[in-house]
Amino acid sequence: MKGLDRCQEHNKKIKFFCQEHSKLCCNSCLIIHGKCGQLEEIDSVPEKELTNIDDLKHSLIKLDSDADLIIAESKRQDSDLNKSVSKVNAELDAIQIRILKLFKEAQNNVQSEATAFKSGEIKRSQTVCTKVKEDLHTILTICSAIAERGTPQQKYIILKRMEEKNKMIQAEQVTPDLSLSCPRELTSLLEMGKDFIKLQIQKGISNICMIVIAITILSITFQVLNSNIK
Repeated sequence: MKGLDRCQEHNKKIKFFCQEHSKLCCNSCLIIHGKCGQLEEIDSVPEKELTNIDDLKHSLIKLDSDADLIIAESKRQDSDLNKSVSKVNAELDAIQIRILKLFKEAQNNVQSEATAFKSGEIKRSQTVCTKVKEDLHTILTICSAIAERGTPQQKYIILKRMEEKNKMIQAEQVTPDLSLSCPRELTSLLEMGKDFIKLQIQKGISNICMIVIAITILSITFQVLNSNIK
């Protein structure tokens, strides 16, 4: 049997076949597979359920002759995978270019807005302060006269005018704070780090896979048959 009748994991004689996991088992394997619902004892398998050994040999010989096809399929897969890798790299480069372009446009836009706001705010503040200064000069020219000879109503009005101008000056002493505002989607994207882009793998069963599966099934059947015959 050249070791085919021995467990590959424990190197003990094969006694069982687990239908649930399609695995030939020895006594030591029962620790794991003993709880499986479909565990067959090889010695008790009816001979009528076994496939004819000659048919198995012919099938294995045919599959063996397909080795060139397996090799050719492997080379084709290698070529296809190279194309897929190149495609992924091209997509990554395109995404990088788009992101950098969008960032540069956003950067220029924000910087232009900040510069324009700064210029406009300084101009507005200077205009307000100049106007307040002119109003204060007007008030100061009549303040002494009203303080000496003005009516209570005039004194009250002058007082409130002075308070009003004082608040306007204090308001202009507060410097606006500029900051960036990012959409929640961008924040979530940044929090993901390098995982914001992942490789997606889609597998389809190919001819080579079908051949390997067939070889595996026939090999298992062949091992069961020979174990029973022995």
